[in-house]
This record gives sequence, C-alpha cells and structure tokens, in this order.
Amino acid sequence: MCGKSFDQELIESHASRCTGWDASSSIDIKQDIEMSDEDLARYYMEQDELEAKLQAQQREEEERLTLLLLEQENLNNRNENEHRFKSNSIQCNACGKDLVENLEVMDSCPHTFCKPCVKGHVTTKIAQNVSSIPCPISNMCEYISDSNLKSILTIEEFDNYADMRLKAALSENSNYVSCPNSSCRNVIEMVPSNTQTILDYLHRKNKRVPTAAEIDHERFRYRCRECTVEFCSQCRSTPYHEDQTCSEHKEYLESRHCRFCKTKIMHGLTCGQKQCMDLFRESCHKTLQCGHYCCGIRNERNCLPCLDEKCARRAGLTCDADSYCGVCYTDSLDAMPCIQLASCDHIFHLECIKRKITTKWIGARITFGFMNCPLCQVPIIHDSLVNTLRPFKEMKQLVLDGCENRLHHERLHTHEDITKPGGRFYKKPIAFALHNFAYYMCYECKKPYFGGMRRCEDENRGDGNSEFNEKELICGSCVAKKFKDSQRCNKHGVEFNEYKCKFCCNIATWFCWGNTHFCDECHKIQVASHKLTKTPKDQLPKCKGRGRCPSGGDHQDNGEEYALGCGICRTR
Repeated sequence: MCGKSFDQELIESHASRCTGWDASSSIDIKQDIEMSDEDLARYYMEQDELEAKLQAQQREEEERLTLLLLEQENLNNRNENEHRFKSNSIQCNACGKDLVENLEVMDSCPHTFCKPCVKGHVTTKIAQNVSSIPCPISNMCEYISDSNLKSILTIEEFDNYADMRLKAALSENSNYVSCPNSSCRNVIEMVPSNTQTILDYLHRKNKRVPTAAEIDHERFRYRCRECTVEFCSQCRSTPYHEDQTCSEHKEYLESRHCRFCKTKIMHGLTCGQKQCMDLFRESCHKTLQCGHYCCGIRNERNCLPCLDEKCARRAGLTCDADSYCGVCYTDSLDAMPCIQLASCDHIFHLECIKRKITTKWIGARITFGFMNCPLCQVPIIHDSLVNTLRPFKEMKQLVLDGCENRLHHERLHTHEDITKPGGRFYKKPIAFALHNFAYYMCYECKKPYFGGMRRCEDENRGDGNSEFNEKELICGSCVAKKFKDSQRCNKHGVEFNEYKCKFCCNIATWFCWGNTHFCDECHKIQVASHKLTKTPKDQLPKCKGRGRCPSGGDHQDNGEEYALGCGICRTR
C-alpha cells in the first residue's frame, strides 16, 4: 500500500504499522459504510457474475484443450494404422495371419480380424441363439456392434439375426408380441384378458354359450397398427384363423383342401361340389416344374407363372395365389382359373375379365374403358378373349371412323388442342374426337350413332345417365323409318339423319315414347322432374339465331319436332 518491498516474513509486521495500509483499509470500510443496502447488493451481485463468467471461460478453454488432445490422439492412431497397413504388419488377432485386405476392424474393441475368422465366430454364436455376440478372443470387450455385424453378414443373414434377437427379447416379456409381417416387425403390447370376463362379454353379445374359437378370437387376435395385418398371437398365423382354434387351424393346414373352396377333403383335388367341379373342368391340369399346380385355364398355350407365395416372390410377381383378383376383389386368385394379360402381365380370374367386358360401359354414352386392364388401363389382350372382344372391337372401329369423318365435317381437325404443341391432344385427332363427341348405341339397329358434342358439364356429372332406358336411344336412320315426312338425303340416304331436341336447340340424343326427341340435358331434366313435357311452348328457351344456335338457327320454334336432315351435308 505504501510502495515498499519486503521479504515474506516482514510483510505482516510492517502492515500492522503501515500508514498506507491503514488509509486504504479505512477508505474501503468507509465506502462500504456509505453504500446503501441496495447498492451493496448490486455490487456483490456484479462480483459474483464476473467470477462466474471467468469460471465459464476457464471451462471452455479446458474443453477446447481436451478436444485438441483427442483430435491429436485420433490423428496419431490413424497415422499409426496407415503405417502398419503400408508396412503389411497388421495381423488377425485370431489366426495371426498378416492382413492387407479383407480385414474387419472392431468398433467396440481394439482388435482386428480377418473376415473368415470373425464371420465363423459370429455365425457360430447365431446358431447357438446368442443375441449379444462377444469379441472372438476376449470376453472383457464390449459386444460386437451392429455396424460390424452388417459388414460381416449378408443382408438376409443380418435380418435373420435381428429376428432372432427380437424374439429373444420378446420371449423374456410375455406382454409383448412382434408383428409377423417380415417387412414390418412392429412390437405390440398385449393386454391380458381374464377368461371369465371374455365369457361374460360373449354371452351378453351372442345370447348363447361361446365356442372355444370365439374365446380364442378375443384372447389372441391382434391387428398391427403399422401394416394392418391381422394375426394370432398364440400360433403366429396370418391372417387370423377365423372360426377355428389354433389346434383346429393347425389340423386344417396339415390336411388336404379343395383347390377352389378350400374345404378339407380326404383325397383328390376338389370337394365334389358342382361349382368346384365346373371350375376344375375349366382349369389347367398341368403341374409346373416346381411341383405346384398351374392356376391357369384349360388348353392354354402357355401356363401361368407359379402363384405359390415363395415361387411368385422369386419370379418377381406382384401377386400370389392368396392375392385378391383385381376385378372382383372378393376371391383369391387361386379360387378360379386365371389368365395373364399379354399386354401388361397382370393376372385376373378369366370369368371376372369376361364379365367386365360383357357388362360394357356404364351409362348411355359409349366409352371404351371396359376394354382396358382395370389396373393399368392398357388394352386387354389374351388368346381366350379374342371372340369375346371381337364385336366390341368392330363397334369401336365404327365409332373411330365416325369420329374421323365428324371431325372434318365439324371443321375441328384444325383445333389448337390438336395442332398446337403442348395441346392436350397434340397430334392425336382421334383422341380429341373421342373426348368431345358423344356416341350412343341405337336400340333398334345396334349400331353406334353420333349424339352431339360432349359438354364439359356432362363430363363433370358422369358419362350420361347411369340409369336410363336403352329403348329410348334410337339413331336418326331408325327414327326416319318412323316418320314418313323425314328428309331423305339423295347422297347419304337417311343413315346420317339428325333431329333437333324438341325443347331446346341442341342436337337430339334420345328418342322417347316413339315420338319425342331429347338432347342429353333436357332428358336429364325430364327424368328428374317430368316437367319439360308440361312446360308451355312460350316458356321454353328461345333460339339465339344463326351463328349461335347449335342446330344452325333455321328451324321451327322449340316445342315442335324438327328433322335437321343429313348431318354430313348440313355441316359442309
């Protein structure tokens, strides 16, 4: 305090009589006395914060130095390993052989092994159902890591090991079960149920004594929330064996079954019921090279690929015998004779595909989606369907020819959707025509006829009326035979005759009661409310005249039948 220098042993004696020390101490004491309590508290708080900040900086510096030391140690280890590797001095710690390649460096211990040694050790332990595999030469090391195991084993071997390890963990806890779906492996907690509680519940529900299968259903049936697979937690069967106990289901699996209805039989391939016998007569009777029976049809040129689950997986199929048919979605593929479409390789029941084709289109307007695969929409092609498809292909060709002619007559072949790059139907005039023209099937002559333009609003509501009377769809040619005063074209006859809707200016599509023409829109109104035929003529829509009238403008007032004449000549 006074500025003088002293040895350590003289400082204490000097301080007791030093005037500088007394003055300084008096000042500090005086300042403390003169400070208010609030200022004093703030002073000590600032001192504490300063001390904490200094300590934090010190810790950060220590951590930084530690990291630097670790990095340096890792660098030294890498350099040492590289040096050992380059000098060919690395040896397998199990067999002692020098290693240049094909080595496995353990993550969990300092040892290095050749792949054959460590794989032999790992596979031996897996065969012994050891879930945690130790180091090959020391039990003092940590267990071999999953990253090492994935490097040592194949994908299939590691998956099997993971399954074994999961089963081992689950076996130690009876309150959990794993999903049997190999691609899921979700773990599900089981809720134990008291048998008496189940009995009481089923008795109240069914008003009778429950069967053993019903009791087991309540105890053992689970559904995985991840993949929605239903399974039995007792016997691991999937899907769950409805109406059977585990023992009954096991007996069923070990017995012979009817090829089609799956009922238990003593011998043969079918149960003898008429439906199954009919299916058997229509089925292929060949046995494939794998030993499984063919699920195809009789006298087919080429057999189907095997639909057994394992064979189908090996062949890369997206379905197997237990998959639902993509048409009916009610029966598995092996429940009926199947075909594989030549155009896309999808497999369906033959009868389901035939029924889809013969059911034709939905609604009044002709569409051709029924001739396409229900899964990928490519045209259906198969030798067994040639005769079934022939009349519909001929009808489609008539529509396509009509579309092409109509496209030029309506002067729409130069529409920008067809001619402009990027247009919806660029360079696809027939697709444009099919999309915009409405064709219907005449009830009288069974030929398709043009029924006007397909409107956007009609597209939004569906393809015409889903409920309609097919007897009311009659082409202009057939209508002309009913009207003696119909116009007859000297060039085209009455084949292309068209009529105006009685209630508006659109071209008629429907011919009802043998005397009334409707366009599609007016027909819907009439079917829904029956009010058009009761509407006075002066309240019907008025013609907008030439250039704006769909029928040309030269016709009688709405409310009267009117023949427009030959549709081809009229549009020229």
